[in-house]
Amino acid sequence: MTSTQNNDQRLLDRILDDQHLRLAPQKGRDDFFIFFAADKALQDWDLDNDEILDGIVDGAHDCGIDGIWSFVDGRTSRPTPASS
Repeated sequence: MTSTQNNDQRLLDRILDDQHLRLAPQKGRDDFFIFFAADKALQDWDLDNDEILDGIVDGAHDCGIDGIWSFVDGRTSRPTPASS
């Protein structure tokens, strides 16, 4: 962090740190940030944590895509597991 952070940046860092410790202390800060950002971006759809995590595709060679979720008629669309 730089010493030139404004109050908004400090407040956001504090919120992220508090949420990180409360919700997922075992996750790294970068992984938690992706989850936190997805949770806030998708809050109108009221997804549970598993639904949010299912859509996170961040990793090497992902062309900058951190997550993808699809919705049909306002509901999340999830793949159906294949029958064995």
